[in-house]
Amino acid sequence: MKLPVLKARNKSSDLPSHSLSAFGQRVEILHRGDAYEVRQRVSELHETLELFLASRVLPKSGVMADISAGAGWFAVPFAKAFPDWQVVCFEPDEESFHCLTQSVAHNGLKNVTCIRAGFHPDGERIDLPTRGEGAALPGGLAKALKNELAAQGVVT
Repeated sequence: MKLPVLKARNKSSDLPSHSLSAFGQRVEILHRGDAYEVRQRVSELHETLELFLASRVLPKSGVMADISAGAGWFAVPFAKAFPDWQVVCFEPDEESFHCLTQSVAHNGLKNVTCIRAGFHPDGERIDLPTRGEGAALPGGLAKALKNELAAQGVVT
């Protein structure tokens, strides 16, 4: 099965895009142009993540963290389908992070925060900004996320 890869209609980006439907929402993901990655990510989204979430009752609002978000294959359709949720995406790779931020902007999502960072048990511990200039997360979201990550030993 060959998946179509279309040129992005977003004039601010020369990234290829892939239009997909997930969680009942049509979105476009701006990506690197790697056909294998497109097949893998779309397959994982439809065959695993959508099925898993369809078997759960989600509250009207909440916080979802997407670790290694890539170009936003899961986060973008999730955020569009659940606009009252805050979605926090972590992506360490510079090129993937660029694709992610472009996908979020292209789809007009206001409930997604993108952070260029990754998680690794041997990685350097960091402090997340919770307020003021340079704070990456809105309002009390940073503090809640920081407290949760500290409880898990990820940040100090």
